[in-house]
Amino acid sequence: MAWWLIALALHGGLLAPWVLIFRSVDVKPYMDEIFHLPQAQRYCEGRFSEWDPKITTFPGLYLFSSLLRGGGLLGDDWARALCTEESLRLDNAFFSLGVTVLLYRLLRRRLEPCKASAQALVLALYPIHFFFGFLYYTD
Repeated sequence: MAWWLIALALHGGLLAPWVLIFRSVDVKPYMDEIFHLPQAQRYCEGRFSEWDPKITTFPGLYLFSSLLRGGGLLGDDWARALCTEESLRLDNAFFSLGVTVLLYRLLRRRLEPCKASAQALVLALYPIHFFFGFLYYTD
């Protein structure tokens, strides 16, 4: 049995309602999103040489978001339409699900599949990790 799929489905089932609730409320950029969202939007527009000096993390998430939406090749109008706050936040939701799979694969080295999937789910649902799963946050 593919235990990791069960853990992934449970995590997705718990994450999805929160993402929808978060999107239904007009949430302004939260915490460091005031820096990360505009930086990602600049990357979506193809302005890779512009950098906010207040950001101290590597540009991996911005590059991923930009490449997923055309890498700045579609023009500013498309970039604005595709790189909204809501759509960028979904990137982290998908990464959050990927963490569940990654944790399972790491834990599977030492645990049987059922226990590894349960432990991966528990770790993925830790409050700090779970909360940032629906924000555009790089840490």
